[in-house]
Amino acid sequence: MAACALTLVPPAHASETGYLVGRLVREPGLDGSASVCLVRVGAVYGEGCVEVIRDAYVFHSYVPPGRYRLVLSTDYHGYFGVTSEPFEITSSTGVLPTLTMSAGAPLTGAVKDRQGRPIPGADVSAVADLAPAGPTPEWESMSATTDGRGRFSVPARPGWRYRTYVNLRGNGRSPYAGREVTLREGGTTPSTVYASTIRSTAGFTAVKARVVARRWGSRHPSGTVTVLEGSTVLAAQAIDDDAVARITLPTLAAGTHMLTLVFSGHWDVLSSRDTLTVKVTGDLPRGADPGPGYPSWLRGHVRSRDGRPATSHTVTGVAVDCTTGVVVEPTTKVRTTSGSDGTFAFATETGWCYDISAVVDDERVTQRAVPVRTTDVVLIPRDQRPAPTVVAVSGSTNTFGSPGTVTVAVTRANGGFAPVKGRVVLLDGTRLIASERVTSDVTTTLTTPRLAGVGKNRYTVAFRPDSGFRASSSGVTQRVTRGWPSIRVRTSNFYIYETGTISVKINAATPVAGTVRLTRGGANKLVATAKLTGKKKSQTVTFRVPYLVAGSGFTATYSGSSTLHSVHAGLPGPQPRPRE
Repeated sequence: MAACALTLVPPAHASETGYLVGRLVREPGLDGSASVCLVRVGAVYGEGCVEVIRDAYVFHSYVPPGRYRLVLSTDYHGYFGVTSEPFEITSSTGVLPTLTMSAGAPLTGAVKDRQGRPIPGADVSAVADLAPAGPTPEWESMSATTDGRGRFSVPARPGWRYRTYVNLRGNGRSPYAGREVTLREGGTTPSTVYASTIRSTAGFTAVKARVVARRWGSRHPSGTVTVLEGSTVLAAQAIDDDAVARITLPTLAAGTHMLTLVFSGHWDVLSSRDTLTVKVTGDLPRGADPGPGYPSWLRGHVRSRDGRPATSHTVTGVAVDCTTGVVVEPTTKVRTTSGSDGTFAFATETGWCYDISAVVDDERVTQRAVPVRTTDVVLIPRDQRPAPTVVAVSGSTNTFGSPGTVTVAVTRANGGFAPVKGRVVLLDGTRLIASERVTSDVTTTLTTPRLAGVGKNRYTVAFRPDSGFRASSSGVTQRVTRGWPSIRVRTSNFYIYETGTISVKINAATPVAGTVRLTRGGANKLVATAKLTGKKKSQTVTFRVPYLVAGSGFTATYSGSSTLHSVHAGLPGPQPRPRE
């Protein structure tokens, strides 16, 4: 969305022909046809419109003197017509203001996922929300796609405010044009993208991405899969009705390429990503003429686990039945050694398949090959690097004496909802507090100590994985508040001019310690006091009050320890003993 800046030039001498002439200056890249309209201030209709030819515009008809505006419009993608400030046209005016079409104030920023990672290939839309003056045309909207670093630049009118959308879903942000803003994806449905290689040979590489989204049932998600090497976008393609994208990549150099496939889902579907190691092979050795009975060759590569050529490795081929896989009798074996570039080739007989094997990085790697059909055998050990994980935790607020909970969610760092395997532990420093096995459920709950100190307690939640996953951890703060004990007051023989008994009972979730005070009247005159030992959760204190006189009531107050709040209870004053 380009904006137009109008620069007024002082009027030149009057044209002898009576024409009004103006000029249009374009910034580089702003092409397309344009037209200029001359509108009188306060008038409903203008004096006419002319087309810009070779960056100049000319009004041939007579224009009466007065105050006018120029309105520039163009078919350039994303350009909004802009009206100039008023200016005067007199009988001596021959040159109109020079119009400058500039790029304006784009809305820039980045789109990130919930882990703070950039999302390439995301669709960002900006819809006009507030104009500096006059009504806001709701239809004015522009969009852009994020690059390999998750950044975008959406053209916008200077001074206008826009509602932003990421992958067709609003995110509550309404920035002004020219601002830098970070947008977060707002979906709730997790997704998983599975990447695989279709073909990887010299001059041609194709990959496949399959997307699975939870809670969509039979409906497949929609979105785009972007293939990156580092932060460079190699290719992007929307998934089809089967939630699959088959992407042909540009020519890659021979060697190992670490690719990242990022799925950017529409509407409620969250993004996900997967990594893929692609081994692009070079030209294979042709080999000499195999001779009679050996009409074809099997050729291939031997690679180490990190993708480098594995030289001087013995490669063995055993002839087997292509249907049953049974070794052909008598046993037919071929043997060769990989060259300096890791390649090998040997002649094969007609009608059999071959199990090609080699010991690479202490692992025997085997691949079945069909002569003539198979022209590129790659023997490489499995990628045994552990999958990275992310631990997300949230703690509850509980009262002293009652256990708290910490909710833990362990997910794959590359996104998706495929479960991880291992155990989560709750640590206070190095002391183990709780431990639970991670199940197929999304979250796991750990219990914090019942007698954790009042205030903020800091814990560490660590994921101890099974093989195939990488350990991770996260900190969590849990707040413990003081408990609220209950107080209950009972009386016995509570009559005027007699000795009465007042019993105060305190109940709490933790052992009760503190002081119980018995006061009377509005001045809280102290009558008696007692200390509680803190050995029991329920304690009763009995006060004997001699010679009760009529008057105000009593108040029993419990002043708790650092783990319990203070509470009080009142009772009315003594009454006369009823007559028998």
